Amino acid sequence: NAELAFGQDTSNFKGKNAAYDFCDCHDDFCEELAKYLKSKQEKVLKSHKLSTIVKSFYASLSNYQKGLSEVQTTALSSDVNEISGGYNYSFIVFNYTEIIDAFYEKFLKENLSLGKRIYKNSSYTNSIKDIIHVHGTVNQNMILGVNDVSQISEPQIFDNQPAELFDSLIKVNTNKMNEALTDEKTLKILNASDLIYIYGMSIGDTDAIWWQRIIKLMNKKRSLHVIIYAFESPKDVLLRRKIIAFERTLKEKFLSFSPGKNEDLMERIHIISYNIFEKLSEIMKEKELTDQTA
Repeated sequence: NAELAFGQDTSNFKGKNAAYDFCDCHDDFCEELAKYLKSKQEKVLKSHKLSTIVKSFYASLSNYQKGLSEVQTTALSSDVNEISGGYNYSFIVFNYTEIIDAFYEKFLKENLSLGKRIYKNSSYTNSIKDIIHVHGTVNQNMILGVNDVSQISEPQIFDNQPAELFDSLIKVNTNKMNEALTDEKTLKILNASDLIYIYGMSIGDTDAIWWQRIIKLMNKKRSLHVIIYAFESPKDVLLRRKIIAFERTLKEKFLSFSPGKNEDLMERIHIISYNIFEKLSEIMKEKELTDQTA
């Protein structure tokens, strides 16, 4: 919502310095957001329960099928079970924090394990492959903007101005401006994926380019499944009709980012309400209670 709001807010800036004034406000917002997120990040990383939190995080990865119905599990397993080797987990992080990076350092330092996978009577070690921050971090190359120029109310304020002013508001342009090849690296990870799990993200317009790329990849790779954790989905309902209606609506929203005949992809998009990191959430709540008591 904040990203879309910035695109709309361009209409409130007038005069010859409109583009500079807008970018100053945008910069200020990003800097204050980074400070806020750093404070939240430190709250986790300075926890006396950090080892427990990290162990719970990595143990939770094996829960990726929890929350699926029997039909969904069968459909997913029929494709995943054909892939050889161990599970290689890659993280594409959109939320600016470096918590997952810190968790991985702790993972290596404490010599933790992701277990093994048995495939055709052979044992393979599961591993972490990549961690990439597609929108930068609280410390470097932070990107907060819109998907494309259609989401900017008054793109004219950037006319005849230095390119970096306009590029700082268009995500894909900012990634190019940062010269870290983030976009290319992220696409490489997605193209090599056999299962994509979307967690903690709204399927929003300002990230349309990524939903379009995933849909394109699903059309190309017929065995690729996508799981979307929808925290706002109906829970504890007596009749399943409401859940089915919610899931259908979210699937249609996701597929709407790439107009065309994508109906055959519906069965490979799985909407779940089960939080695979629920135990991690409970540990953090216990910590908060401990801190308040202290």
